[in-house]
Amino acid sequence: MSPFVQRTMVTVDRSCMRLAISLTPPSLDEAFAFAETLSRRPGVTSEPVMSDHQWEQAVTAAVTRGDRGGLAILLQVELVPAIARALVAMADTVRCAIASSKGQPEACMLELAERLDPTQLAVTRAGKAIWAGEHREGLLPGHAPPPSPHSNATERAWSKMVDYVHMEMARDDVRQVIADDLGKALRELTHPAQAAIECMDMGAVDDLLPYPLQQALVEAYDALSAVRLHLLATYLAETMAMQTLSSDLS
Repeated sequence: MSPFVQRTMVTVDRSCMRLAISLTPPSLDEAFAFAETLSRRPGVTSEPVMSDHQWEQAVTAAVTRGDRGGLAILLQVELVPAIARALVAMADTVRCAIASSKGQPEACMLELAERLDPTQLAVTRAGKAIWAGEHREGLLPGHAPPPSPHSNATERAWSKMVDYVHMEMARDDVRQVIADDLGKALRELTHPAQAAIECMDMGAVDDLLPYPLQQALVEAYDALSAVRLHLLATYLAETMAMQTLSSDLS
């Protein structure tokens, strides 16, 4: 068990111990190191056992039956590999964003643009995996089904993209801000992911805390979406400027 989990273990009731999640995110180097550890876990480089559609069908069927045992089996199969893929992809994307703020920004920004789609896909799949955990907890007496986590995602991403545009207009170093924002998302994802993985590794699925991990995944997705929108807006602006210049010269 990691030192951070040992320091933050708390009692939820007299019969159950759950792993609390540190409120202080790790450093970026610590987040990178954790992602590197995850990259060596079995199953990280392989495709998911089920397609997204199959996963949603299996989770929905288990929820309809009220089958918490079935949901536990699904979590044991897919949760850890899905979290690992998301963390590894996020770490690679953050490294790319950092490189884009230094050295050769144009080439690195192109690589960053290419990484965004697969990284968002990995984050989305991890969110769907922990969705089974949210539903499993929702089947307990007195618990409600999980809300939709992406209800305001477009609004949040758009607002952040507008901030990037304003920074660029003010000649601020927007590439450094993007690297910082993505790095922050990775850091805030690390401890919830670590706690969830350790629960699953110990076979303590009842101690899983789905909500903090889902929220961190949503925030990571939003950060990636904002960067994607910014790059698209920049590309469209540059294209229109080139077309205008070409028209003036002709």
